[in-house]
Amino acid sequence: QEYLPVWSEAQTAKTGISEDWQNYKVEPMPVNEFTKWLTELNEDEIMIAIYLSDGNAITINPGELKKLLKK
Repeated sequence: QEYLPVWSEAQTAKTGISEDWQNYKVEPMPVNEFTKWLTELNEDEIMIAIYLSDGNAITINPGELKKLLKK
């Protein structure tokens, strides 16, 4: 299963960068853009891993996350 990692804060994302992600830059994404992208991720069967400030992550299906964000 593939996962796309996301964070709610840039600083938390920067501290969570591992070897696999060292060549990537942390950039904010507007919520409306992110919700549009969730449709594509859902079609590609890529799950979302939401990283919390304590370093733990919760996983969610992108379609379910999109529904929650629209509430």
